[in-house]
Amino acid sequence: MSSTGDTPSFFPPPSPPAPSPAGSSAALLAVQPRRTDVKDTLESILIAFILAFVFRAYIVEAYVIPTGSMATTLLGAHMRFTCPDCGHEFTANYSGARVAGSDEPEIPKFAGPVNARGVMVPRDFHIICPNCGNKIPRPASPHDDGENDARNPAVYYGDRILVQKYLYLVDEPHRWDVVVFKSPYDQPTFQQNYIKRLVGLPGEQLMTLDGDIYTRARESDLWEVRRKSRDVQQALWRLVYDNDQLPKGAPRVNAPFNNPWTPDPASGWTFTNPGGAVAKPEIGGRILTCTAGDKPSVLGFDPDANPDQHALTDFLAFDITASQQAGYYADTYPPNVPPAFYAYAVGDLKLQLVYERKPASGDGPLVLSLSKQGQVFEARFTPGDVRVLTRKDGAEWVELGMTRLTGTGPMQIEFTNVDYQVTVRVNGKEVFATSSAQYSPDVARLMRQHQRQEPVPKPAVRITAERQQCSLSHVSLWRDIFYIPRDLRDSGAMHWGTPDSPISLGPDEFFVMGDNSALSLDARYWNEPIDILASDDLYVAGGRVPRRFMLGKAFLVYWPAALRPWSTGPGIIPNFGNMRFIH
Repeated sequence: MSSTGDTPSFFPPPSPPAPSPAGSSAALLAVQPRRTDVKDTLESILIAFILAFVFRAYIVEAYVIPTGSMATTLLGAHMRFTCPDCGHEFTANYSGARVAGSDEPEIPKFAGPVNARGVMVPRDFHIICPNCGNKIPRPASPHDDGENDARNPAVYYGDRILVQKYLYLVDEPHRWDVVVFKSPYDQPTFQQNYIKRLVGLPGEQLMTLDGDIYTRARESDLWEVRRKSRDVQQALWRLVYDNDQLPKGAPRVNAPFNNPWTPDPASGWTFTNPGGAVAKPEIGGRILTCTAGDKPSVLGFDPDANPDQHALTDFLAFDITASQQAGYYADTYPPNVPPAFYAYAVGDLKLQLVYERKPASGDGPLVLSLSKQGQVFEARFTPGDVRVLTRKDGAEWVELGMTRLTGTGPMQIEFTNVDYQVTVRVNGKEVFATSSAQYSPDVARLMRQHQRQEPVPKPAVRITAERQQCSLSHVSLWRDIFYIPRDLRDSGAMHWGTPDSPISLGPDEFFVMGDNSALSLDARYWNEPIDILASDDLYVAGGRVPRRFMLGKAFLVYWPAALRPWSTGPGIIPNFGNMRFIH
């Protein structure tokens, strides 16, 4: 059979149609276009509007993120900065007055000035680059445009998202979904929509401990840590330090930069830049090279190299302006009163790099090492395989697994310890992951630490090479989000989901939290019950979201926080490069 659209040969050819008489009505119908009158146009427009309203009402609806409770996964009103030393771009929270008669924040073009005891003064922010610890300077002159200054910076609207409405009428909500719901905190009308991450499901007990989520079915059961899927986890990593965004040595308002990757004395590690130029050790280079003999050459990450960076803690640059609210806008924090957001050490980390071994330079291992709560994990790469080992509190090493590696040339490596699972990925493929039997939390120990308020040591991160020549590039270190278990700013304000007061969820009740745990007014704080028995036959204790309050699942940032075409204009240009699905 022909594929060109011709008539198949086993059918007789069709007879041609008889010509219509000239001037006949048939001929007129054949050549005259169909008339479109006003009525048809109005009908088309009306149908389009009806379909749009149906789509909005029952399928998808757009929302604007007003606040930073889900930052940096989703941005609310915020300010943007670019570090003048390392070039890292980041955002900071903006919290201003509310629009009259509304819970929506008032978003001006610029953040300031403010009324300080009856005098209008410039609004200065203590903005710190999370990558290198550099303080963003004040403007050099009053003529600066304010786009990257710590005084009266520009303010931007939040992300615009799409929400799948009524999805949960046909599908069960899943843990880690980003959900929109009627806020139980908005009493007595319950008209305000909130967006948070779903962490607790019906019928379970839940608590936050050491930054993670734990659940159990009954009080007699053991607590289990809840692990995130890879898609969700990828959205929740927070940068600690990216060696590709190396400071250039620009003048700094605060202390000079010190390279956090610190080699042991007499080690074989040197720092170079593309092209082979040797870099200063105190600044570092984008390429880490090593010529190692029989003695291990150790390169350690020093989290205290730049104190203002607050590395390996739950510090989030987005939150740095929060301690400056309520009229306090000085350049330094009050003596001996560190911000609450820096209080916790975070041991859930990802070390990411590209490793290239020089051929025939030796068969020694490259060892990546991460520690947490006294337990050390190593990924040892030798030609042809990788082995993962662990030891706890100085005991003997135990091998957890070995995987053969194929291929030659550079390897892209991810080594993670998150949610009590250690994973190794090579060139984008998972090659090893611990089981719960191999690695699980000591809940009793973690509970004792919480109750006694014992300080938790920061994790140790090391890279060691032996008997080889190699280079490491695109080295970066990341941390997981950290759910704080106690409100350090207002003791006793947090009611639910802590180790001291786990929450028990009923058959149709959910527990939600913000990704920005330190600045999220979420279910941990909702003490008032939902009591609308008279009108809606509904009673739910505090801290819970009933099923009928769930509106849908957020799935797409369709209009990321817009860019400004000029410094004093509104943000009207979509940042298309930041369009993304929500995980």
